[in-house]
Amino acid sequence: MHKFEIVEKGVDLVRYCVSQKGKGLWRVLSSFLLVTVAQGQRVENTTLQVPLDQDALPQLLSETGIFQDLETLTPEAGILPYEPILAFWSDSAIKSRWVYIPYEDQIGFSDDRSWSFPTGSIWVKHFDLELERGNPESRIKLETRLLVKTSFGVYGVSYQWNEGGTDATLVGNEAVPLTFDIIDNGEARQQLWEIPSRADCTVCHTFAGGMALSFNTWQLNHEIDIEGQTQNFLTYLGNLGILDTEINTPEILPRYSRAGDSEYSIDHQARSYLAVNCSYCHAPGGGPESEPFDARPYRSLDRTRMIDGTANLDYGNSLVKLVMRGSPELSAVFLNMSGTVGVNRMPPLATFERDLEGEALIERWIQEILPDYLSYDEWKAQNFEDPNSAEADEGFDADGDGESNELEFIGRTNPNDPNDRSRVAVRSEGSELELIYNAAPFAEYQLEASEDLVNWDRLDSPDNPVRTLPEGETQIETKIPAGHENGTPQFVRVVATER
Repeated sequence: MHKFEIVEKGVDLVRYCVSQKGKGLWRVLSSFLLVTVAQGQRVENTTLQVPLDQDALPQLLSETGIFQDLETLTPEAGILPYEPILAFWSDSAIKSRWVYIPYEDQIGFSDDRSWSFPTGSIWVKHFDLELERGNPESRIKLETRLLVKTSFGVYGVSYQWNEGGTDATLVGNEAVPLTFDIIDNGEARQQLWEIPSRADCTVCHTFAGGMALSFNTWQLNHEIDIEGQTQNFLTYLGNLGILDTEINTPEILPRYSRAGDSEYSIDHQARSYLAVNCSYCHAPGGGPESEPFDARPYRSLDRTRMIDGTANLDYGNSLVKLVMRGSPELSAVFLNMSGTVGVNRMPPLATFERDLEGEALIERWIQEILPDYLSYDEWKAQNFEDPNSAEADEGFDADGDGESNELEFIGRTNPNDPNDRSRVAVRSEGSELELIYNAAPFAEYQLEASEDLVNWDRLDSPDNPVRTLPEGETQIETKIPAGHENGTPQFVRVVATER
């Protein structure tokens, strides 16, 4: 992580300071107090009949004690509804989700890695299908899946609904194939569906994937309606004591973005999609399909090994790479989504319908965005006569402007021109202070704060999210609050990391 040098002195609330490394920083002299009011109260459940031994499960969903009303799917006390930011593709099914965490137990929170869950935790995911696309009146209940945290891992089962939608019966060990007559865009056709086998459940719900795939900071860091109020779900879980950490400023934590979210770059949207739909397998320890790339969201693009990576399947064309910049038709990641070149479509389980919106996003990312991407090795080959020299090393400051080559790479500045560097300006309007800085694609930015110029942490302010640069924009403006509530002076720096 690196900081930019501030080159203009502020007014009113700030004065120019110099750190031990000679970098410009801002010292904020006023103070602020951030107050979060807790909402709701944790309730103990007394109805659940879902054992840790899957062989002892009730035969009917109505006997599990999960729902007090099967018609409306109203959960029993202590079972919370939730919604991820970006849903895994499920063949146009409409999904509802609930979670149960044993009373007085807590989830081990992590900012950007998988959470740890207590034994006995249960995730419930229900699937509806519209037999006429876009017509809610045609909706039928398909299946309700349970994922149960045991002392050694998880198990997954499904309950298949009867035709009347009045109850659902426990499915055995084997997958159950189904066929439905549907109307799609006015055309009659059939849609295949498969209730997964119990073994299939653990193919995806792995330790590498975090077991509960959509229950993490990236997916739950958004506002939803809770008890008639709009609240951030992370803050809500923290206030209830379900998380072992209170989340007073969720804005500073990472989150996924959906296709079409204009606050985020196409790169961020595409990486979010790949993380949600691929990273439970394509990550270290993800099983036989983990190679040859790593789709976890916190990996820099270079370290995912997707760009120009070697494809491990036969596509009938030796030019195909995992991702070929500018060429979706030569990119295995895109080809596997469509399944049109003689290879199995991805994801490989429980899906028979193409995700056309997802395909369009990844196609645009490869076609329009990635041609501008350079790895560090490619960048230094363009900027240094001898890219293998010590002068081209990441930590070297080739032009003596106070910024390492790596920071020049992230900011897409010229490492041989001391006048071409990252710049941060300060604007003060009344009691508000704002940092304005140039930003580059394939990077993300956030402010950090310190009291002693030694220990740094993210600036705890709602105005300090992790920012990526939407296409067509060249600078970021970030408001900064006054110092800590105890009045201790605070130093602020901009941190840029490779995306």
